[in-house]
Amino acid sequence: MWLASVSFGVLYNYWALILRIAFPIIQRHNLISFVCLDYFFDFIFVFDILVQSRTGFLSEGQLVLLSSQMWRHYVFSSGFIFDCLSVLPLDFLFFKLGYQPLVRLGRLLKCNRFFLFCERGEIYSGRPKLFNLIKLLHYLFLIIHWVACLYFIVSRYEGLGSEKWVHPKLEEEWAEVS
Repeated sequence: MWLASVSFGVLYNYWALILRIAFPIIQRHNLISFVCLDYFFDFIFVFDILVQSRTGFLSEGQLVLLSSQMWRHYVFSSGFIFDCLSVLPLDFLFFKLGYQPLVRLGRLLKCNRFFLFCERGEIYSGRPKLFNLIKLLHYLFLIIHWVACLYFIVSRYEGLGSEKWVHPKLEEEWAEVS
């Protein structure tokens, strides 16, 4: 259940960050909700570092449950590096830049926990093919979401409606951000 909570935070960041970067008006209208969710999942990510440091592991076929060895094993793993980088408090840059979701892109480094969740979900589910199909559809929709948001970012940079291939001009409320 814990891994599912961490994975939900990873998914939130993968879906919401690019949306907030592409559409600043959504960011502005829902700032309190986004800030609450951001810091809630940041707390889960920091707590996950503690949980992982207390997780047993197999060494030469033996389950190791000694605290010092579990901590040492986790600290010298590549997951520890990505976990620490993903929770760097870059939010202090908000004082200088304002609330920019681009600063939070480091949270995407936590994807190893989502992959572990998917791996275990496939193993323990009664229907691994169905689980893989759902996972594949999720990846497909996530890629489409990122491509659409990046297209809008590029269109806004080029000037909405300035050329045939860029996104047409928007209503006044949406155009004020451009």
